[in-house]
Amino acid sequence: MLDPITVVILAVLAFIIMYMTVSAMKSRQEPLKRKVIVTQLKCGNCDYSERREFREGDYVGKGIGECPKCGGKLLVDAIYLEEVEGVPELGSAISISKQGQPPRKR
Repeated sequence: MLDPITVVILAVLAFIIMYMTVSAMKSRQEPLKRKVIVTQLKCGNCDYSERREFREGDYVGKGIGECPKCGGKLLVDAIYLEEVEGVPELGSAISISKQGQPPRKR
């Protein structure tokens, strides 16, 4: 028969092994990703383009306004889904930058 102290030691070792296994599995999980609908705007006259968060009423071909670079017509060129890593705090907006420019720091 097994000594009671040996049983306790084996139980503690089994618990430690299970705890370490679960901890290792949790650390390997992929980072959280969320999906955001993005609207791509392009100028019909020059190479200017920018991305912004989708707004209700956006559709491909819709005129948005004037191009800030040349004054031409700015049109919705594409609408697509993009995965963004991390989960932002409630009420914060995604930072989508103009082409070639990093997002502004807040």
